[in-house]
Amino acid sequence: MTYRLAVAGSTKHTVAMAPALLEDERFELVFSLSPSPRLVGRKQELQQNPLHTWSEKNEVPSVLIDKKIS
Repeated sequence: MTYRLAVAGSTKHTVAMAPALLEDERFELVFSLSPSPRLVGRKQELQQNPLHTWSEKNEVPSVLIDKKIS
């Protein structure tokens, strides 16, 4: 039996566990859920969070949100 999962988060801690789920045959990583890229710093450069960057690198579909989920 294969479990279909989504990963949600935006930190390096989320990225630390995501590869284990991707490589494990018991799981199918369907998508990642993370905040949209934001303007950061004095120069206001657009920056992705670590999970979004990891998802693009590993060809995992990303769902980006603009507002906080409460």
